[in-house]
Parts: sequence; C-alpha cells; structure tokens
Amino acid sequence: DQKKGGDAKADDVETLLARFPCLRVAYLEVVKDRRAAPNGAEEETEVTTRYSSVLVRKSGGAVEELSRVALPGNPILGEGKPENQNLGMAFTTGECVTMVDMNQDGYFEEALKMRNLLEEFRAADPSPGGERPVTIVGFPEHVFTQSSGFVTAIYAAMQERFFGTWWQRVQVKLDIRAHYGHPDVLDKLHFMTRGGCSKASKEINLSEDVFAGYKTMLRGGRVVHVEYHQLGKGRMTNLSEVNGFFAKLSQGAACQLMSRDLYRLNRALPPDRALSLFFSGFGFYICTAARVLTMQVTGCHCHSPSAPP
Repeated sequence: DQKKGGDAKADDVETLLARFPCLRVAYLEVVKDRRAAPNGAEEETEVTTRYSSVLVRKSGGAVEELSRVALPGNPILGEGKPENQNLGMAFTTGECVTMVDMNQDGYFEEALKMRNLLEEFRAADPSPGGERPVTIVGFPEHVFTQSSGFVTAIYAAMQERFFGTWWQRVQVKLDIRAHYGHPDVLDKLHFMTRGGCSKASKEINLSEDVFAGYKTMLRGGRVVHVEYHQLGKGRMTNLSEVNGFFAKLSQGAACQLMSRDLYRLNRALPPDRALSLFFSGFGFYICTAARVLTMQVTGCHCHSPSAPP
C-alpha cells in the first residue's frame, strides 16, 4: 500500500533491508479476488478478500518473500503497536522474545549478558507451592537523552529511574509486577498459546503492554526483575511531549477499569496483592488527586487572620 501510494516510508524500509541483511519485515497483505460479472459486463465484481501475514527480506537487490501465514479475516481491531507485535510474533524463532521499542538502543556489552538473562526463566518459584514458571523477565533502562541539557529531559530520566528500577524492586517483592512497555524478555511459547503478548481492543487496551502482565498473572505465570542487564532508552525532551506521555498513561489507567482482566484479578488476588495492584496502577492517580485536593482544602485554613486571601 505504501509503494502504491508513493509513501516515502516504503523506500526507507527497503533501505534498511538493504543495509542490514539480517533484518526481516512482517506486514499485512490484503488481496481482493475479482471475477467478471456473469452478464458479461466490463465491470468486475468483488468476490472475496484474502488476508495474509507476510515476512520479507532483501536478497539480490529485490524484496524476497520468506514466509506467509493465511489469516481468517482482518486482524486489525484496535491499537497499532499490539497489532504489530501479535502479527509478527508468528515469524520469530526461539522460545523467548524481547519487546524492544523503536526509541531504544542496544549495547554490545549488554548483549553478552543475554545468556545469563535467559537462565532466569529456569529460576525456582520461592512461593510455598513453587509451581509458577517465570514468564516475563524485566530489567531497567538507561535513558541516554538525559545529557541533552533540557530540564524536562532530566526530569524524564529521573522518572524512568524511579519507576523502571526502584519501583520495580518493590513490585517484585509484592509479587505484582506486570509488563510496562520496557524491553522485557517474554516466554514466547507461553504467550502464543494464550492469545499473544498484547491486547489490541480499541480504547480499552490503550496501555496495551500492562495487559501482558495481567494475562500471565491470571494464567499462573510469574514476573521477575533483574538489574545486571539494561538497554538504552530515548525519552522526549520537551514539556509538551512529556505532558502528552503522562496524559496517555493516566488515560490508559482509566481504561483498564473497563477491562475483564482487572475485574478477574481483583476477584482472584488476596487482599494484600489486590491493594498493592491498586496503588501501583489506577489507584496512584486517585490517591494523587485526593492528596492535591486535601492540600488545597487544608491550605485555605492555614492563613493567618491578617494575611490576604
């Protein structure tokens, strides 16, 4: 479609494919089967529409098709990122898959630690039953845009250090850590047999990443967090982008209240884990609003009689 429409993104994709021979691209192909009208008219009558997921690479100066998976219908139901993840997961190899965002960077010395990171999936369950397998292995991110000099860039880096490292330690101890869009490593076999790594319903799954954590918590999986491995992360460096990002997070937290996953989790979790889940998600915004309102109300009564209103 991009080629037919003259979109420059098609040329960019082919340039990347030519520059990096190991790169593979998966895309959705829509083919409309047409046949001549039975009365012999010149116009064609559309009969069926076929959908396929196609994997391609660059070989000998031309784009070569490697694999194709027929789909029963149009798979695009909602948000773009989870649709891309679930569409391309069928072509990945191995038992684990890493969810890397487009604004991330990989360091060579960190790649040497991947062997140790994959061993985390064999870690024993410390709970009394000891039956839950490790399905998500999380690790921190290094925000390299902190050195750009903007105050908002430093603030975004500090926020990422707090949430991506310190708060993750607490969540693991409370056994409520999910998947928050970090470059976590997922057990691919576990998620492929449970509907994919993300959910893509329109609006409800606005924060699509966290539902991978909800899904594995509901289906007996376990999430761990390690700090000997990290990936680079590029964050926005202007105030409007930072504000828009936090607005998206808060909207996604509100949309989670409409999901079946959160409803089932709150019915299944014990009180301590349910309260921990509440304060680590949408409850954070409720408590923040309550604190701000309390400060405003109490601040009105703290002025001295001689002070102006």
